[in-house]
Amino acid sequence: MAFQKKSMSFEGEVEYYWDESTESEHIKVGGRTLLDMLRKMGYQYNTVGEHAKIKVTIQILEPREEFPLE
Repeated sequence: MAFQKKSMSFEGEVEYYWDESTESEHIKVGGRTLLDMLRKMGYQYNTVGEHAKIKVTIQILEPREEFPLE
């Protein structure tokens, strides 16, 4: 079975958080991580693989008022 290209688009609030267990920082958009998005598209990380190419486009739709963009 050939690999099928899929895509999805969504928007949501940005959430930054620090994971104490891994001592690393993370970002969710609309409550989803990149891994969550892959799963929603029907992929598991091991089926996409470490060396897969994934295109991520970020568009800021509405900046927070307290941090205006210049």
